[in-house]
Amino acid sequence: MLLRALRYGFAVVAAALSVGLTGLASRKLGLDHGYFMIPLAAVMMVSLFAGLRPALITAVLSGLATAILVVPPQFSAVLRSGGDGTVLLLYGGLATGMAHLGAFVHDFYARVQTARVDADQALVKLRHLQSITETALEDRPLPELLHELLSRVADIFLVDTALVLLLDEDRETLVVSAAYGVPEATCRAIRIPRGEGLAGRVFASRRTLRTDVREAAFGPGTEGTPESRYAVGVPLLVDGRVLGVLDLGTREERRFSDEDVTLLELTAGRIARAVERVQLHETLAERAAQQAAIAALGQRAIAGEPVDGLLKAAAATVATELRADIAVVLELSANGEHLDVRALVGPEGTELPISQSPETLVGDTLRSRVPLVIADVRTDPRFPRVSSVLIALHIVSAISVAVEGPTQPFGVLGVYACHKRLFTEDDVHFLEAVANVISEAVRNQHAIAVAMDAERQMERLYADAMEAVRVREEFLTIASHELRTPLTPLALQIGSLQRALRADPSRLSHERLLGKVEIVARQVARLHRLVSDLLDLSLLTAGNISLHREEVDLAAAARDAAHRFQEPASRAGCALRLSADKPVKGWGDRTRIDQIFTQLLSNAIKYGAGAPIDLRVESDDDVARIVVRDRGIGIPPDQQARIFGRFERAVSEQHYGGFGLGLWIVKQLLDALGGSISVESAPGQGSTFTVELPRREAATDSGSTDTTSPTGPADTTSPTGPADTTSPSPSDTTSIAGAAAA
Repeated sequence: MLLRALRYGFAVVAAALSVGLTGLASRKLGLDHGYFMIPLAAVMMVSLFAGLRPALITAVLSGLATAILVVPPQFSAVLRSGGDGTVLLLYGGLATGMAHLGAFVHDFYARVQTARVDADQALVKLRHLQSITETALEDRPLPELLHELLSRVADIFLVDTALVLLLDEDRETLVVSAAYGVPEATCRAIRIPRGEGLAGRVFASRRTLRTDVREAAFGPGTEGTPESRYAVGVPLLVDGRVLGVLDLGTREERRFSDEDVTLLELTAGRIARAVERVQLHETLAERAAQQAAIAALGQRAIAGEPVDGLLKAAAATVATELRADIAVVLELSANGEHLDVRALVGPEGTELPISQSPETLVGDTLRSRVPLVIADVRTDPRFPRVSSVLIALHIVSAISVAVEGPTQPFGVLGVYACHKRLFTEDDVHFLEAVANVISEAVRNQHAIAVAMDAERQMERLYADAMEAVRVREEFLTIASHELRTPLTPLALQIGSLQRALRADPSRLSHERLLGKVEIVARQVARLHRLVSDLLDLSLLTAGNISLHREEVDLAAAARDAAHRFQEPASRAGCALRLSADKPVKGWGDRTRIDQIFTQLLSNAIKYGAGAPIDLRVESDDDVARIVVRDRGIGIPPDQQARIFGRFERAVSEQHYGGFGLGLWIVKQLLDALGGSISVESAPGQGSTFTVELPRREAATDSGSTDTTSPTGPADTTSPTGPADTTSPSPSDTTSIAGAAAA
């Protein structure tokens, strides 16, 4: 408006000046017919500088004023008489033509100037675009790079706000990656779903959109931004893929031109390429960091780090590299019935729902052995049982993989995020790689444990073999001594008899002969017992002992045994007292039961120290019981656990003879008969041996005969008395026993 007023004012002033100059020229120069030359010049000047309409106004005003005020009266009269009207017509034509000509020149010059300005501005913008391109190629962190680019874009397009919005990890919401002219707190609050708002519509349509009227800036929760603005949004496109949106806004009333849009689209292309390049570099850097983390875990596993420490390191590594809120390693129990937390990284007090049920994340992973990825537990229909629990923990997205073990799945490696996030295939591969490291570490630990167990077993076998060799050597020493012991007096008595019979048989009295024969008989009996023990050793070791099971009167067997041992007990100074008045029925082998009585009474006499010996037989509803008590030297508590072993004894073989087999034979026979033996003893207070036998048949028919292997090695935990035997350890070999028996 002001410019138009100036143009028309200039036309009036030019008309007035032209009339004044015409009057001055006519008085000074004496013009005859050149009165309209100056007004025509004024018209030309106004048309050149102000355009057509102001020039026409100048022509009319200056022509009329000149004709009325400047032209001499005689000429005015001629004009008024119409005698010379052609002068006025000629002036009018010339003025109009000059006005159009000047206006044309004015418009042409204005267009030239405008084109020059536009060209200069385009050149400036192209230079800015070139600088944006150069900046986009710089190797800088993405936020820093985008902020620099947005600063230049704002300067070029004269806007108040400029933002680059990229997809969040949930791949559904646009968030601010960099901003110009918008407070940082506001940027953090901006979250625009696809298809909503200007940026959301631009992203969904992949087209540039402009607002012709003011509209809300960025939606609720974005305090600090203008309430409304004029804006334009341009998609960041790379090879047809939309990466985000370039959003520009201004508070001024302005519609972005097509030229602006074209240049913005070029600029957005450069920014999109920069975003793609930096994101690719960041992705490669993340993958490199993940590979380095996997290598570090592998090195720790190879170095033999304990599995507990490795599992904690794996959970921490996964949480860091995947930017997860919670990472956990669960181990399946050996019986496969429950899961235990072995390592957990997350907020203090975190308790995850742990179950093997196929309706849970962990259970499904264990069952399928396939990685499980959940984008949003709130909408995933597969796990309704645990969704509410996970939501209560603010968990939205999750991923879990199975960890294999040596014989069954070791467990599960899981990662949880408290915001919606789409885990990629690269994330799954990374988690599987960590799970493989854990799996190999667990398998290596298992293999090492198996190897160490095998080594310990070999060491035990070697120690047992060496012990067997020692026992064999000791046995051979004792056997040779024990066998020579009765042979020496036997040879002496026989030699004495031979000499007496050769010299003078009549001098050999009956009493003397009887005494020598009795000595010979006792030594032969002793040899018989030794040989019988060796035979039983061989049979029991080979598992070839023959049993004839039947109902046996233990009271009668006790009386028979007591009768046989009256004389040996008397010679030892031991009073043998029997308590077996009533019949007591037991189930067993009559011959073997008599052998048990023989071994127990022999030991009682040998270690009884000349004190009385009690033999008692009793029973209850289930078992028949044989009790042999002496009042001899007793057995130390630390020796009672081994006297039922083979070749074992609680006393020195230098003071007491025997192979150390008696109680071992008793224990093996009772095991085969389904009975048991125990001992109560203290040093100097004697020993009490208690034998229990079943009162009725358990598994075999009455009167049946079978060949039974002893139920196993002696029970080394049961107490025993100062006996001359104990049971071998499970590692005693049959070959050694056979050699000893031979």
